[in-house]
Amino acid sequence: MVKIVRKYESPSSINTFRNCPRKYYYHYILGLDTKPTIHTIRGNIVHSVLEDFFNIELEDIENFNAKFEEILFNLFNYYWMEKLESLKGLGLENGEVKTFYNESLFMLNNFAANFSKKIMNELKNNLSLRDAFNKIRPKTEVYYVSDTYKIQGYIDAIHDFSGDVVLMDYKTSKSGSITPEYMLQLGLYALMYQEKHNILPKKVGIYFLASGEEIIIDVDRNLLLKAKMACEEIKICTLSNRITDYPRNITKLCDWGRGRCDFFNNCFGQKGLEEFK
Repeated sequence: MVKIVRKYESPSSINTFRNCPRKYYYHYILGLDTKPTIHTIRGNIVHSVLEDFFNIELEDIENFNAKFEEILFNLFNYYWMEKLESLKGLGLENGEVKTFYNESLFMLNNFAANFSKKIMNELKNNLSLRDAFNKIRPKTEVYYVSDTYKIQGYIDAIHDFSGDVVLMDYKTSKSGSITPEYMLQLGLYALMYQEKHNILPKKVGIYFLASGEEIIIDVDRNLLLKAKMACEEIKICTLSNRITDYPRNITKLCDWGRGRCDFFNNCFGQKGLEEFK
């Protein structure tokens, strides 16, 4: 079986290794595919919508919140239809797919409302709508690579507030807190940004689209140290191509009732999960 030689890791691959080395082995070393899910497809759609939204050329209009909602709605439907065959291939009930469709529109309407509030604050400074939009819109989906730490990835949004840089990641998950996985991801982004621009971002954060909540934290020594340690850890721990050097981490994520890890059968065959606990 052909094994893949990896030159660069990503926040996703590092978090996968930390959650389950065996899953990392199957996906990133053997190159076995993972199946698309409604969550991953919806996440890709919403990210594409937001990227396109920030690239629009905005005219001065009065009811800009309604205009934002209209633009987001049209973009979302375009990308949803583009992924329609993939959605059908999931084998979900129509009602479940409709629920995800409606939830996604709710997220985007939340985003439109929150973005409109930021526009309003800028309009108080006597800016035109176009100038206000251009001032607060971020750079989106920017690719970064670090030769020092051997990591790569796309940063969803980069804001520059008069020299204070804030890196943001959009999440469609319902979690309203910055988990250790998210914290590591943000630390890795900060390292990549620093290497390319020779300056640290001031802050990093997560935008939870389901709730409209933004959680922003300072980029400090501890955040960077943990990210650097993770890069060193995976560099050392993935030198081997032997499956035995990548132990299974048996948790509820192997089989959570409504779904299973893509590599469940590779790990457990026809046996049930309980037999391995």
